[in-house]
Amino acid sequence: KYFKGYLTEMFSKYLNETKVNAPADFVLNHLVGSFAETVRWWIDNRMKYTPEETVRYYIEVTHIA
Repeated sequence: KYFKGYLTEMFSKYLNETKVNAPADFVLNHLVGSFAETVRWWIDNRMKYTPEETVRYYIEVTHIA
């Protein structure tokens, strides 16, 4: 819960930069949930990829950059 709270705060700062035609609270919920699950996936897979690679994959899939 603490981690998702931190992610919510972090992603909130960049919401205005996203070019998504959806309500901000929906986008924020999606980004936080999918990133938290990405971290879980990364750990469950024994951190096979570097943190930088994992974030790059996340950005590519979510099209947030």
